[in-house]
Amino acid sequence: MKTKDASAWAVYQIYVPSFADGNGDGIGDFAGIRSHFDAFSALGIQALDLSPIFSSPKRDDGKDVSDYLSLRPEFGSLEEFKQLLQDAKERNLKIILDFPIHHVSINHPWFKASFDLNSPYRSCFVWAVGRKKNRLPPNNWTMLSGESAWTYVPEAKAWYLHTRRKGEADINGDAAKFQEEMEKIFRFYLDLGVYGFRFDAIDSLCKESLERGKHARYQIGQEHCHDTENDHILFQKFHDDVFSHYDCMTVGVTGEIPYKNARRFVGEAVDFVQPASYGWGQQKKPSPTTATYSLKEFRQMIFTWQQELDWNVPYLENADLPRSLNRLNVNPRLAPMASKALGTLLFSLRGIPFLYQGEELGMMNYPSLEPRDFLDPDAATFYEALRRKHHCSVRRAEKIVNHVTADHAHQPYPWKEGEYVGFSNHEPWIKVAKNASEMALEKQQKDPTSVWSYYRDLLKFRSQSPTLREGDFEPLQTKSNILAYWRSYQGEMLFVLINLTGHRVHLPRTISTMVGQVVVSNYPHAGLTYKKWLRPYEALIAKVK
Repeated sequence: MKTKDASAWAVYQIYVPSFADGNGDGIGDFAGIRSHFDAFSALGIQALDLSPIFSSPKRDDGKDVSDYLSLRPEFGSLEEFKQLLQDAKERNLKIILDFPIHHVSINHPWFKASFDLNSPYRSCFVWAVGRKKNRLPPNNWTMLSGESAWTYVPEAKAWYLHTRRKGEADINGDAAKFQEEMEKIFRFYLDLGVYGFRFDAIDSLCKESLERGKHARYQIGQEHCHDTENDHILFQKFHDDVFSHYDCMTVGVTGEIPYKNARRFVGEAVDFVQPASYGWGQQKKPSPTTATYSLKEFRQMIFTWQQELDWNVPYLENADLPRSLNRLNVNPRLAPMASKALGTLLFSLRGIPFLYQGEELGMMNYPSLEPRDFLDPDAATFYEALRRKHHCSVRRAEKIVNHVTADHAHQPYPWKEGEYVGFSNHEPWIKVAKNASEMALEKQQKDPTSVWSYYRDLLKFRSQSPTLREGDFEPLQTKSNILAYWRSYQGEMLFVLINLTGHRVHLPRTISTMVGQVVVSNYPHAGLTYKKWLRPYEALIAKVK
């Protein structure tokens, strides 16, 4: 696709199980999405990104695919999915699919076939003979949990690699058979009318070697299976063989890779790269025990990615992360203003913003979850590891897991006030937050000062502003705790100023002497000319001569 063609887009990420229940079983589905298309038009959305919809035993939230060519039955049939695509097309909405490609479920027929040494599918996975006459794993690689990344299969007389979790087999991206099968699958969905794919972990499909890994605190062996040359070659092949022949959009999610390697993916392999660090807000020392933003690192990460890549896919939330307001440690009393500040940031950056469901309502985490409430498979595993391996107390383990679990992002979407907040007429598969009715879309659409109304107006302004859509990005480096940057295009200068703290911030002289007209602000009657202070979570966009 041509980047400029999508410069006015905003993509809305849908976590299908929690978005809208159309058949009354308490689980979100295709029918539920179809029934709410008007909401996307009202907000100003051009494309929808659906969480994984493929058949799966759901041990990993649908990322453990057991068949790419069949869909999860609770979401609906293939015919219902086709109807979703048709209805979306009639409303000029694009549908993009989250596509787990790094691994598959061990229930996948490819994996079962790979037990046979002579099967063409054997090469699709990483099989190896173990040490000590096959009694020990081939090397010391581990999963994030600290357990071995290898499992022995007697029928195959070998060990298979699973760097994410047991029950999932890592794909060998170098395998010709895998590449052949994947290209068939891509064509199948593109021919159906899917507009594109958002691929997870595009920098981790090819393994450089199976050598012993260096000591690491959380996961051993990553240096041998992350950001390899063959990852670039693989997606360049997919692009040349398939994507270049369609009007489609491809987004590749990466870990912490060098900027020059991210640039190599863009254009030649995928249309856009979405770095994991955007969501965590941490560049140097991300940790599985904390999800809190470091504002200094967050600002630097945003500025650097904006400058190092010609085009970005900025985002603040997705289905794998706690809510951004909680990662900012926002006082609930100030949450609406903080949400508006984050929206100002998201929609004023260069690139195609990805907005996660509920973000436009200012949704926050559950106040607290008990271990019995953890439905996120990583949360349950992490809790057990903290209790047994790290000997954390129940209270300490609960606190840590509550801080990072994706369950917070999986709350049922609050359409209207009531017991099940319009998500379903049946008890939802995951509990409704106590304050969900207060956040309801129906309620916010009637309030011109609501978070939703602000996001709608922001998106409208962005769609009408060539400077925000296509302009250059230039940060203004300051020592204070603010984000300040320029967007410029064909002589127009827009200045963006954001305070992501809950207290007043004194502005440096380089800003306080500016003269400009405020065109967007989350505070009424805001000005820029000779402005001395930014109020808590104040954000504005101003035209400056």
